[in-house]
Amino acid sequence: RRGPDPGRSRADGDYFNRTAIGKGLEDLRKVYGQYGYINFTSVPDTEVDEDKKLITLKIDIDEGKPYYVRRIEFTGNTTTRDKVIRRELALEEGQLYNSQAWEVSLLRLNQLQYFETLKPEQDSEVKQNNQNNTVDITLKVKEKGKNSIGLTGGVSGLSGSFIGLNYQTNNFLGKGETLTVEANVGSRERNVMLGFTEPYVFDRPMQLGFTVFSSKFTYDQAQQANIATGQNLNLPQNFLQSLQNYSQTTTGATVGLSYPLHRSFKRV
Repeated sequence: RRGPDPGRSRADGDYFNRTAIGKGLEDLRKVYGQYGYINFTSVPDTEVDEDKKLITLKIDIDEGKPYYVRRIEFTGNTTTRDKVIRRELALEEGQLYNSQAWEVSLLRLNQLQYFETLKPEQDSEVKQNNQNNTVDITLKVKEKGKNSIGLTGGVSGLSGSFIGLNYQTNNFLGKGETLTVEANVGSRERNVMLGFTEPYVFDRPMQLGFTVFSSKFTYDQAQQANIATGQNLNLPQNFLQSLQNYSQTTTGATVGLSYPLHRSFKRV
């Protein structure tokens, strides 16, 4: 029987290659899997002509019946909401089961870095309902630590002594939002930043993010000269009064918006 074309593996006249034929059969299984034929089987049979040194390859195919997705459920997501997982799936309930679309779905979830690496065969269970030709899919996830807290401190020739605190989460309140807070305070420099990203605005795959920042730097030329020479310079008072010392303050914000290209992992 002639079904979907998986692409050329071997052709008439080629040398007989068991590895290439095995790959062709696996490709055939994947192609049928895109059309819901999850019970598809192919059994190769060879007839050898010793005199002509030829092998005739016949493949007995049993397509089975196509299956539709009845239900998709998740386990192990104690923090991450079902909605956050479901919106990344390329396969929906009611659709024809597509094994390739399910693999792409797990790839999209792995890119979020919310869970331990998901593998189709290991972390997803596909239960067949043979009476109505449907499947129920259960995805088992293991959540990763989503919070990062850091404390920094030290002495710098430019910034003087400083201490800093930063906090970041890529799954704020289990909604898939990113929150970043950073603060560094020193004897001559101060930096504060707040960032937030919403990956799905109005339940559409439109990512909106912003940062708000403020920084202050105090420059003292005599102090910098002491640091550069490694000693405490006794500079005359009239020279100190002529120095152009200053304080610089910067406050601002950034806004970013992106949207994914159709059937692609690229974004604009």
